[in-house]
Amino acid sequence: MKDFAEFLKLIDEEYHQQLADSINDLKLSIKLPLDKDNVDNLINSIAVISHVSSINLLRKYHEWLNSHE
Repeated sequence: MKDFAEFLKLIDEEYHQQLADSINDLKLSIKLPLDKDNVDNLINSIAVISHVSSINLLRKYHEWLNSHE
């Protein structure tokens, strides 16, 4: 069985930059000032960012887990 600590070593600055780029590609925006309507937009943006981050991390883990290294 692979050691999870080895996977964590893959989560480096390059990974974070690729994740930031994929989030920036979504072109999300937060409208200021935060009023009742804009808070909903903020919450939705946070949810989307969380989802994209989770899927990217799961994909990287799945690829690592199934690699033959």
